[in-house]
Amino acid sequence: MPPTLRDKRLAAALVIFSVVLFAALVPFAKQPLTPLPGFIPAYQAALLFSDLATAVVLFGQYSIVRSRALLMLGTGYLFTAMAIVPHTLSFPGLFAAGGLMGSGPQTTVWLYMLWHAGFPLFVMAYVVARDDVPSSTPAGAAVAGTGTLTALIVGGAIWLTTAGHDLLPKLLEANNAYTPTMRVLVMVVWALNLLALLAVWRNRRTALDLWLCVVMVAWTCDIGLGAALNGRRFDLGFYSGRAYGLVAACFVLGLLLVETRTLYTRLARSLDARAAAAERATLESADTLRAVVDASSQIIVALSPERTVLLWNKTAEAVFGYAAEEVVKQPFALAAPGETRHEALFVRAAAGETVREQTMRCVTKSGVVVEVRGSVAPFYDALGWLRGMVCAFDVIPSHARPT
Repeated sequence: MPPTLRDKRLAAALVIFSVVLFAALVPFAKQPLTPLPGFIPAYQAALLFSDLATAVVLFGQYSIVRSRALLMLGTGYLFTAMAIVPHTLSFPGLFAAGGLMGSGPQTTVWLYMLWHAGFPLFVMAYVVARDDVPSSTPAGAAVAGTGTLTALIVGGAIWLTTAGHDLLPKLLEANNAYTPTMRVLVMVVWALNLLALLAVWRNRRTALDLWLCVVMVAWTCDIGLGAALNGRRFDLGFYSGRAYGLVAACFVLGLLLVETRTLYTRLARSLDARAAAAERATLESADTLRAVVDASSQIIVALSPERTVLLWNKTAEAVFGYAAEEVVKQPFALAAPGETRHEALFVRAAAGETVREQTMRCVTKSGVVVEVRGSVAPFYDALGWLRGMVCAFDVIPSHARPT
């Protein structure tokens, strides 16, 4: 959906608020705070849920519109969700003194860098793939393929930061302070996020693009406060940066849920309007058909399979003397005493046969016996079930009747 004026104003307000708050926090980013043992698992669990839910919704939209751009963005969120798990397990002091998975002192910080460098790359892939033709690959196969590739990438990052731990440059000192190498690397990661933000901003067209810009601003503030401009773990920048990260993780999910609600509302209204239009068309068709039937000079009677009268036109009223209100929904009982031909006609018609040029004797309301000649044909519903029979008769003049 294209962004509305309200979307643009809200996005601009959020970006301005984020930047102003970021600027206000920067001078205090290195202020040490008390480590909170429960903060990391709670924060990471919220990120995991939000990123997985966002990936699922994006993959669902991809399965409908087959946009490779949505596939790339969904894969990006799936990547972040997968990266959160080893990052959390390796964090020192959470599940083990040195972290799980055989991690070393540098494993967690390297996983953080790979995690925060990977997502902007997927965002840039989203921008590049947006003008591509719709994918012809089955949605399930495409999602499974990208999911498998993402799992292999995350698995490679785990292997590199655990088994290859001693080969990686040192990023974190023993007191959790950052090394010069860490400063350089985090600036590179920060620049990647700024490039992704610029790419989305220059190519924005939809509401998703607009809100993704807001996400990338928050993501950039996250890295700036939580890794680039702070001094060590558990200082003010560390905590406030992760607050930005949580907002960034939830933003696209919230947008997609709101957009889905809007689309469902529009769909429901459209279906209601179509149903109302179809009902009006049906009533108009029924009125037209009724007018045609009433204008006919023939006796036209419709019966249900149980021989109940469904339709009784004006000519039938004039010939037999019964108003439609007197016979509709009542059993057909106009056959003259001793007349049996009508039952045979109805049986043949109910069996699917159109019976033509048949005669039968009927009794009018005043007791006069008249002879009629005509046809009986079955009619069916949309599913092919028998709805009843239509009888079209003419009265045989008395001088034309056989003696």
